[in-house]
Amino acid sequence: MSFMAFLRKSPFVLSAIDAYGYYGIFVGMSMETIGILLPSEIILSYAGYLAYLGNLNFLAVVIVGNSACLTGSLVTYFMAFFGGNYLFERTVSTSG
Repeated sequence: MSFMAFLRKSPFVLSAIDAYGYYGIFVGMSMETIGILLPSEIILSYAGYLAYLGNLNFLAVVIVGNSACLTGSLVTYFMAFFGGNYLFERTVSTSG
C-alpha cells in the first residue's frame, strides 16, 4: 500500500489539516490525546508529508504536535482530578 493510499483512508483529517494547517494539527492531536478516536499516525504522517513538500515547517509541526499532546494530557488529567469519581461511577453504571 502506498503512502497516499494509506492517507486517503481518513479524508476528514486530511481536509482539516489542509484547511487549517497548524491549528488543524493542534486540534486533531489534542482530541486524540483526550481520547476521541482520531488517528494521530495519520495526522502526523500527513503533516510530515506537507513539511517535506515545503507547505509546512517541520520544526513547527514537531512543536505543535508535542504541545497538542501535552495540552490533551493536561485536559484529561484535570478532568480526572476534578470529576474523577463522578465521571468514573457514571461511566461504569451506564456500561454495565
